[in-house]
Parts: sequence; C-alpha cells; structure tokens
Amino acid sequence: MQRANFYMSLSLIALGLILALWLIPSQSAPGERYGLPPSTLPIACTVLIIVFSVLLMVQNRPSTWDKKEAGTNPLTLRILLHIALYFGIAIAGVVTMKYLGFIAGGVVTIAAAMISAGRYSPMSIGIGALGAPAALYVVLWYGLRMPLP
Repeated sequence: MQRANFYMSLSLIALGLILALWLIPSQSAPGERYGLPPSTLPIACTVLIIVFSVLLMVQNRPSTWDKKEAGTNPLTLRILLHIALYFGIAIAGVVTMKYLGFIAGGVVTIAAAMISAGRYSPMSIGIGALGAPAALYVVLWYGLRMPLP
C-alpha cells in the first residue's frame, strides 16, 4: 500500500498544481461581489490537497517501502468498480442539482452515496443527507449572506 500511496500522492500533487495554477483561475469569473474573488475557496482547498499529498508522499517515500509488498496490487477490480460507482453518483448529483436545486439535489446525492457505502439506517441517512445541505445553507445564507443556486 505504501507504493500506491506514494504514486497517488505524486498524482494528486500534479493535479493540484494544474488546478491551482491554471484551471481554477481560468474558469472562475472575475469579480469580488462578496469581498473575495470566486476562485479563493477552490484554490484554498486545492492548496490543502497539495499540502496533505506532500505529507503523504514524505511518509511513504521509497526508502520506507516494505519488500513483501512488491508483487501485490492494491487496486482490485472490486475497488475500481466501487470508485466508478461513486464517480457515477457524483456526476448524477451534479445533474440532479442543476434541475432540482442545491438543497434537493444535495439531499438525493448524499443519500445515494451513503446507501452505496453501506449505511442502511434511515436515521443516519436522514441526518447525513438532510444535515449537510442544511448546515451549508445556514452558513452560506445567514453567515456569509451568499445566495445558493
């Protein structure tokens, strides 16, 4: 797993640099309507991803690799299918939010992700699926005075 963590951290660092230096600034609309440029939060999150990826890379540098791990493959077909399922849920969530709005789309997307992760308790699904969009709405609308789509 150390090899996979090392190579994944290299990939995340490269992706984070591309996002922070090129993609986010070129795709963010200019303006400071709410006091900050729209690219501030995505770039801050990307910088956090880069920092944690560097820490992961240092923790799993090649000198620490276990020799018994050399022939094993941590990415099995089952794991790849699970990743594809979450990717599909994320894409469906974007489409759902476009047509139903942030709150309703967020509830449906989070509930679908929780069910696919094995959470079948209606109480935990209800708290997670309703709580996260509601908390974000309260913070953005009442705390930052920003409207949601």
